[in-house]
Amino acid sequence: MKSKDQVLRRLEKLINRYRLKHIEAGMEKTPENCVHNLEVPDHHSVANPEDLMLAPRRSVTLVVLNNLPGTSRVCTYGGDQGQWNGTICDRASISGSCPKFTCRASADLLGQEFDFKMQDDDFVLTRFPDVAALQWVSESRPWSFKRNVWGPVRILLDRLLGFIKGG
Repeated sequence: MKSKDQVLRRLEKLINRYRLKHIEAGMEKTPENCVHNLEVPDHHSVANPEDLMLAPRRSVTLVVLNNLPGTSRVCTYGGDQGQWNGTICDRASISGSCPKFTCRASADLLGQEFDFKMQDDDFVLTRFPDVAALQWVSESRPWSFKRNVWGPVRILLDRLLGFIKGG
């Protein structure tokens, strides 16, 4: 049988692993993570066509020709300066090679977001049942653990080394 200290160490390692995965997913070069990426719904998703006429407008009108149902994602880089070229950016292969890609959030902000979500017991139970079980056994909660400050540094170093090896 494991001691309470061993269970708490295991719980802390598990939470730090999930925190790092959350940070890595939030910093990946995907369309959803780019600050310049905008989701454009198709014309079928508008509940009332009059809503389009009443909505506040900008000086640019966007027309996206897409044969697929659902939404499209476009790059809005340069739109404020009138230099927008209307690039559709809806796949990781496009955003992964984009020189204009800017991540929506920093590693620290993503870590704080994860810590905030982990305070909700229902979220922990549905998303991380292994963490919930260890919490129940140890009678502790994840937000009481100190964050591993080296996690975001490790991610940045991995990216830098990958860039140096790839480039």
